Amino acid sequence: GVVAEIKSKVDLVELIGSYITVKKVGKHYSALCPFHQEKSPSFVISPERHMWYCFGACHEGGDVISFVMKWENITFYEALKELARRANVQLTDARFNDREWEKQEILYKINNLAAEYFHYILMKTPLGKKALEYLKTRELNDKIIETFQLGYAPDSWDSLLKFLKKKKFSEEDILRTGLIIRSE
Repeated sequence: GVVAEIKSKVDLVELIGSYITVKKVGKHYSALCPFHQEKSPSFVISPERHMWYCFGACHEGGDVISFVMKWENITFYEALKELARRANVQLTDARFNDREWEKQEILYKINNLAAEYFHYILMKTPLGKKALEYLKTRELNDKIIETFQLGYAPDSWDSLLKFLKKKKFSEEDILRTGLIIRSE
């Protein structure tokens, strides 16, 4: 569709680089996160995945559209129009509405929180201690564990569900992420 076309035509690194200073680090790019104050760069851009993510305080992430939305503080459709102009793509489809985007945004938030939750269990609880020791035997240091936000999922079917419900997410939205499934 038109969204995929826009995303494929807009270079994410180039776009973000037009707002902030980015630096190549291996196959990724890094920068100081523009969405919170920091002294060392924790904002990572992955050109091959067309995604950006802050491993620092804000844990924000997304694609080219969500970056423009957040940077400019505009709606999904406004960001899409701006990017269509940049990509020289004709936007004739008026079906894109902010409600659809909000539904997507909720999925991002739930997935990010789940990652934080499992990372917390790995790093800060007795439950995760054994798993953390195992990771160390596999020569994964703290830097790698932090960068990729590795986590540990406890053998409990509802701990994540309870955590996400406490954060005011509906069971229906949590189900939509695929993080939990409904069964007998």
